[in-house]
Formats: sequence, structure tokens, C-alpha cells
Amino acid sequence: MKIAESLSGSCASTKYTKLRVTAAVSPDKSGQCEKFQAWQYRSGAWHPLTTSGCYPLNANGTSATRLTLTNAVGQRFRVCPEYVQSAQDDTNVTTWGGWLCFTVRT
Repeated sequence: MKIAESLSGSCASTKYTKLRVTAAVSPDKSGQCEKFQAWQYRSGAWHPLTTSGCYPLNANGTSATRLTLTNAVGQRFRVCPEYVQSAQDDTNVTTWGGWLCFTVRT
């Protein structure tokens, strides 16, 4: 199983940054659950920022969420999708995508 992720969006202002995180699971697992984790780099290490709730995969096996960051200019972040195996899926286990790392710039 594979997860392909992408990041899009821009700084709305120097105070708010709104990003769209999209992830596609293949083979198609439509109706199953996907979560997103965001981490922030500070004090020389990565720290968890937030974990989303479950987003159901659509008919194309894709889900998306918005990541809103406050006062993030100059800060480093990373985000990662997670396919969460359900009782209906006996062919795969929980799987992580790769980390998308980024620094917020104006």
C-alpha cells in the first residue's frame, strides 16, 4: 500500500498561514479513515503540534484537510498522513505517508 501526499496554499498574512494537505491511498481504500499529523521544529527537535480526526477517503481514495498556522513566519513544520486500518480492511495495516517538511515564508 502507498500514500502520496501534497501540500498547497500560501500565507494569508504574516499572522495566518492556511495550507491544504491532500493524501491519496492506493490501492483505493474509499470510505476508510485517514488522519494527519503536524509537527513543529523548535529548540533543536521536532514536537507534535496536532493530530486531526478521521477524514474518510473519497471515491478516488483521497482525503484532504486545512492546516492553519498562527504566527508561523520563519518557523519550520512537517506534516504526515496516516491510513488507519479499520475492521473492514483485513488486507492492510495502518500505514504512514512520508513527511512533507516546509518553512513558512512571507
